[in-house]
Amino acid sequence: MSPNPLGSVRGGRRRLDGRLGYRFQSTGPRAPASTTTGVRSRNLAIALALLFVSCGGSEDALAPGADTLLADLRVTVKPEGPGGPERVRRVECAILGEEAIDPRCRLLGGLEAGDLDPVPRRAACAPTYGGPGTARVSGELRGARVSAEFNLTDACEIARWRRNGALLGAPGVGHGAP
Repeated sequence: MSPNPLGSVRGGRRRLDGRLGYRFQSTGPRAPASTTTGVRSRNLAIALALLFVSCGGSEDALAPGADTLLADLRVTVKPEGPGGPERVRRVECAILGEEAIDPRCRLLGGLEAGDLDPVPRRAACAPTYGGPGTARVSGELRGARVSAEFNLTDACEIARWRRNGALLGAPGVGHGAP
């Protein structure tokens, strides 16, 4: 056998391949395939499966399950009134207040279900018109079912809307903070 000008590598000869650079070509019998690679792959798959199971499966740590939410609300605002376009958003928070990650949940820290109660019927309210805007909040807040409707027909309703501005936004504008 004549010496290869490019040298030999592990029982094979290197040859120049125009597209890929050097290519290795075996000239002798091949060694049996190693089972180490198969064992490593199997062990890796088992380790990953155990990791997923120990972390609670596919549940996301930042998006808690529905049974752990302090706020699960659907907010619908119609800034131009009943006939206008509506802005709908869902607010889901496992933590309310300063510890919350979501800015909306931080703003709702002091909100209680009673804050959404309607204005008492016998309340004396100034006849101030705040605009055609309407809103509806429904869902669950701190374990209590809530369903509230808002409008801007008088001073009491305007004040109630402003108290709930973290959910509704500025009167006549729509959703407020993030």
